Amino acid sequence: MFILLRLAEDVVTFQTLPTQRRRDIQQTLTQNMEKIFSFLLTTLQQNVNKYRRMVGAPQERDALTSPQKMDLAQEPKAQANCRVGIAALNTLAGYIDWVAMSHITADNCKLLEMLCLLLNEPKLQVGAAECLLIAVSRKVSAASVSLSTHGFLFSLGVF
Repeated sequence: MFILLRLAEDVVTFQTLPTQRRRDIQQTLTQNMEKIFSFLLTTLQQNVNKYRRMVGAPQERDALTSPQKMDLAQEPKAQANCRVGIAALNTLAGYIDWVAMSHITADNCKLLEMLCLLLNEPKLQVGAAECLLIAVSRKVSAASVSLSTHGFLFSLGVF
């Protein structure tokens, strides 16, 4: 994931590569963006799910009982899953600003929904909030945003 992030930074953010090389890499990234986003979303979802199972996610606890204690042997594994989730969010943040809006709103706004749900996860909420901020701050034409996106953003109070 760090390689994918570094590519996005070199090509789009910092523009540290020679012009022709930068164009070639950006074109290749764009052509493969569906696969890249699928990989990042799957990685994020799988690692967050594993992390939540190990620590006992808030929705899995009874509100009237004390929080579950994590088995000390599981803690390093849980933290590793959390770190992978954070890395996936950081990588997504490097792409959300410039990819086609269709990737952000694919599968009925699955990415946006996941990011909103991660706002309830203390160790992941900053990364999720950064991604959401980048996504909603984009200047896009009304034609490029689908009706399902309008409905989703409206339900969040963006419109």
